[in-house]
Amino acid sequence: MVGPAILPALNLVRYQHPDDPWAFGHATEEPAEVGELEREELMKLAKNAIVVNTLQDIYSSRHKNRRCESSTLTSTESLRFTRALYRIMLFQRVFPGKTTIYIDDADTEQEREIRAARKAFFAMYTTAELREIYAVNNFIEALGTWLVRKVLNQDYARCDHAIVVPAEVFLHAYQERNPRLINRHFAHETFAGANNLLVGYVTDPVQAVWKERGEVSLSDSFNHILDHIEEQDDICKQCGTKAGIELWSASNWATQNATSLAFLPCILETLHMAGELPHNAWERAVLQAHMRRGVSLEDLLAELFALKRLPAFSSWRPEDAICLNCLKRFVTQHLHLWLLERKREAGQFIGPDCWYGYHCRVHLIHHDEEHARSFNHLCQARGYWDDGS
Repeated sequence: MVGPAILPALNLVRYQHPDDPWAFGHATEEPAEVGELEREELMKLAKNAIVVNTLQDIYSSRHKNRRCESSTLTSTESLRFTRALYRIMLFQRVFPGKTTIYIDDADTEQEREIRAARKAFFAMYTTAELREIYAVNNFIEALGTWLVRKVLNQDYARCDHAIVVPAEVFLHAYQERNPRLINRHFAHETFAGANNLLVGYVTDPVQAVWKERGEVSLSDSFNHILDHIEEQDDICKQCGTKAGIELWSASNWATQNATSLAFLPCILETLHMAGELPHNAWERAVLQAHMRRGVSLEDLLAELFALKRLPAFSSWRPEDAICLNCLKRFVTQHLHLWLLERKREAGQFIGPDCWYGYHCRVHLIHHDEEHARSFNHLCQARGYWDDGS
């Protein structure tokens, strides 16, 4: 289960933290060979490997091959990812976050000592290995931020402590879609996350070593792990735009990363609705009420594709890979139809169709709230046909 990263994996399970639970430890060099393994070591290796391999699967599906939930990393790419993650996990044991939150920010001498010790930890590794560690750190932090934003439906939320908690704690929070489990790891501690030593937990010491070696700045690229991205040249099925791994299809609606962060909040604010509906306060409030009952982005998209679609979209299939702009266009042209169906299902009042449909500006020009409430604007204008093209 461990694979070629056995030496850093073994170094992790053999690490002995000081008896004092509030002290920081000292990491040792990785063993030159495996040697004889004890039963307890084998059990720990297997337990850690499950965490590492699961995170590798997630990394692969998000950054190498969106069509496959299990890892398609090559043996070389897998070695880079897994050994970097094992080394980060060792760092988390040597400098545990639970201990860090008790460091007095005003004690500059203690802070300098800890920063020096962290720097010495990463100085054990080669420049190429530091690139790998940096890339895996960025992956976990980005995944944590995605998790928080998905759960809270906020495009500004951040998760600053995904990398601070043990990897198994973070993975559990991700799998449960519950970012609160990350902070819950700190038990009953008063934890505001303001401690200087929690900011840049991994990146600061890595960059310090990097700078000392006279290397150019590290990039945030994930490609320090990958030699090749399976779909990097893939184009949008509808418009032909080259978007690669950022293309959307039913297989990744639930997990699409960076570009999805602000998508659902924008839908909540009706920014993706036809005509003048984004300015219709009445229909906007109705939409927000339905969305806040717990509609996920992936469920919403599935329901939109299940609608009787406009002619221009009749050939679109949920399994086809399309770019974000095309997906937004699809949502904009069909979200009002989805809302109309939800209102019917809920038995809500639906007035007669407004002559101007979703192009109506009466409620804007005359501030006529009664008109907005009394007439249905989730329709096209009479005598006007918009096929969505």
